[in-house]
Amino acid sequence: MAGVENGSDRRGRGNIRRRGGSLQVRVYAGVYPVTGKEIYLSETVPGTDKAAYRRADKVMTKL
Repeated sequence: MAGVENGSDRRGRGNIRRRGGSLQVRVYAGVYPVTGKEIYLSETVPGTDKAAYRRADKVMTKL
């Protein structure tokens, strides 16, 4: 099981993307049972520096 050693089997928690002067954190939250649409939770973190990415990572964990 080579994938286990390098951590490649770990599921992603979500993603962080740059949106202008801030970062948007998006996390998949499942499927809405009535409509079948995918649900994403999102939150915006101001700034794009290294500290903002650390804050965004904490927000992703919270979501």
